[in-house]
Amino acid sequence: MSLLRQREIPIGITLIAGFLMLIDYYFRAEIPQVAGISTTVQRWAVIIAAFALLIGLINITRIHLNHLMKRTRGQWIFSVWCLFIMYLMIVVGLFGTVRHPIYQWLYTNIFLPIDAAMYSILALFISSAAYRAFRARNFEAFLMLASGIITMMMNAPIGEIIWKGFPVVGDWIMMVPNVAAQRAFLICAVVGAVSLGIRTLLGMERGYLGREE
Repeated sequence: MSLLRQREIPIGITLIAGFLMLIDYYFRAEIPQVAGISTTVQRWAVIIAAFALLIGLINITRIHLNHLMKRTRGQWIFSVWCLFIMYLMIVVGLFGTVRHPIYQWLYTNIFLPIDAAMYSILALFISSAAYRAFRARNFEAFLMLASGIITMMMNAPIGEIIWKGFPVVGDWIMMVPNVAAQRAFLICAVVGAVSLGIRTLLGMERGYLGREE
């Protein structure tokens, strides 16, 4: 019964919910009775997602409280700041709504700068990886290096001063080879998503069930 409870029941729930969504999407006009059931299932999904968010909140609180109690060197002061701001935004958002002046101030002066800093760090890592990757070891690498340089010069204010052709060539690279490559990636991603969905519905993909004992 333990194995049945851990494996077959979640697979059955996934199968039923998945087919309900498919039937509702493709045959809503022919089978209108499914619409109400699929709407209920979607509401359940929203509730489950809310509980998952609550679990994430509990987990991040536990991790930072652990750093705080152990006074982890170089970490505990950031844990205090994280917990204080997080719960302050939660309390103000719940009792004062997101349009409250304090919540808007926290969002504008704390959340947005931190978000911008994270994207800046990500851009730094991408630039570092690009520096290591953009080495003309072969013809393909040379093309990638040249395309990257032209694209960067197209977006840089000094690019057009150096050569007026940078915007024209860069725009062609972005609109022709780049769009073609993006469409190829998109097609591959869609095919992969469809195959993963079919495997999940048929019970062949069990990664979401966790590790088998």
